[in-house]
Formats: sequence, C-alpha cells, structure tokens
Amino acid sequence: MSFTQEQTILSKIRERGYWRVVIRPTSFEEKHIPEYSELFRIVERNAVRLRVLGYPHIDYKAQPERGKDWVGQEFQWEDELEVWRFYQSGQFVHYFAIAEEWRDESSLRPPGQGWASGQHMYYISTVYSFVEIYEFAARIALSPAGGVIMHVEIELGNLRGRRLIPETIHYPLGGEYRITLPTWNHVWEGAQTELIASPRELAALAVRELFARFGFDLGIDILKKLQGGIGR
Repeated sequence: MSFTQEQTILSKIRERGYWRVVIRPTSFEEKHIPEYSELFRIVERNAVRLRVLGYPHIDYKAQPERGKDWVGQEFQWEDELEVWRFYQSGQFVHYFAIAEEWRDESSLRPPGQGWASGQHMYYISTVYSFVEIYEFAARIALSPAGGVIMHVEIELGNLRGRRLIPETIHYPLGGEYRITLPTWNHVWEGAQTELIASPRELAALAVRELFARFGFDLGIDILKKLQGGIGR
C-alpha cells in the first residue's frame, strides 16, 4: 500500500465519526525498541481478541507496510475501516471508524430505512472499545515498548448531535442522551504498573467520562458489571 493510499483510507475514516488512539511511553527514545524486526510481532502478540475483529485488527491476507522506523496496516472490509502504525519509539497510533458509521458500504448488513451516518453512538460497542484500548495498552506497557510512565490518549471525532443508543432491547437506556461537542478527548498518564494492574478500571473511568458528555450518568459499579461479561 502506498502512502497516498493510506492517506486516502485515513481521510475517509475522518470524514465521519472516528476514534484516534495513541499509546506510548512518556519519555521519547528513537530506538526504544532496538530490533526493528520485533515491531510487527509485538503488535501481533499483544492484540486483544474480544470480538470477531481483534484490537488492533491484524490482516493476515496483506503484508504489513514498513517505513523507516515503523510498521503498520490498513484495513477496509464492509463497514470496518482502520489504520494503525507502531514505531520503534514505542508509540502506537490507531484510527478506526465508529461502529456502523459506514453501513452504506456493507453488503452483509445494509442500512435500513432512515439510516444515516453521524446519528448514533452504540452503548455496548463503546464500552467494548474502551476495554480493548486499555487492555492493549496494558499489554504494550508490559512489552519491550513499555516505559516507566505511560501515556494513553483517545480522541473521538465528528460527534456533534449523536444519540447514545443500545444495540439491543436487553440494554435499555431509559432516556435520550445526545452530545453537542464536535470532538471529545481523553488523556491518561500514569505508572506502567498501574496500567498493567488495572486496565478495566481505567477503561470504566474513561467511558464514564465520555457518557457524561451525552448527559448519561452511569455509575462505576454498573460499568464494571457490564465489563464483567466481556471476554470472560
């Protein structure tokens, strides 16, 4: 895949609702991971597999793209779009589309009547994504990419006007919750040991912070109960 092609995928992701994730040590060292050949293996070994597509998705049908000091992949299948890169400095950068934002490009799950992008944020899928991000961050912290102090940054873009909705009737919200912010940013910095020990607790705090911007006050105990059924 050429740089131009990757920019096209990235630009497409950013046209609609998207996630941007950065995971890295706070101290910069150009060759924090001395062996370039280890980069792809570190991501592959530590990918989190809680759903059909892992986090990040490893596409074994395509060779990874390789730059001077990074490896990465882009992936587009049906309504799933993502681009990730992992650098020798230990920095991981990942863009992916908000769930079901590209249903108009899906043949397996075509959009129903009245569907439009930019309308919704799916409640349970969002909880899953935070768990996946923080569990992957914890694994990266434990790998050769880790540092004494770690940085986790999450940006959600093109949010304004979205409504938080359940995927099924089994998880009703009991109200209408919308966000007026165009973008939401979350940054956590802390000890490597804390990230390794408590990824789900950190994920619960982050998702609660996001949901509050929709006007939805969800208790930590309820979030932990929801997390309890994920991947266990």
